[in-house]
Amino acid sequence: MNKKIIDIKLELLKFLKKNNKNNFNNIKNNTKIFEKNIIDSLGIIDLVFFIENKFKLKLNDKDISLNKLKDINSIEKLIKSKIK
Repeated sequence: MNKKIIDIKLELLKFLKKNNKNNFNNIKNNTKIFEKNIIDSLGIIDLVFFIENKFKLKLNDKDISLNKLKDINSIEKLIKSKIK
């Protein structure tokens, strides 16, 4: 497995566990972070800021959607598309 993929998922998991709004500890790669109330509407700003700074990329308005940020797998896919 590609080390870069593992690192992205690990960094996202660490961020979500640290910034978890309701102490939901069983976060998996496909856990719906908004449905489980792990991140709220204000948390989206923190998540976008984290992604842009950690992975040195810029997200545009089309990137910031509930579908593209719904879980770790989706966020990783978005990040990989921006890194290329």
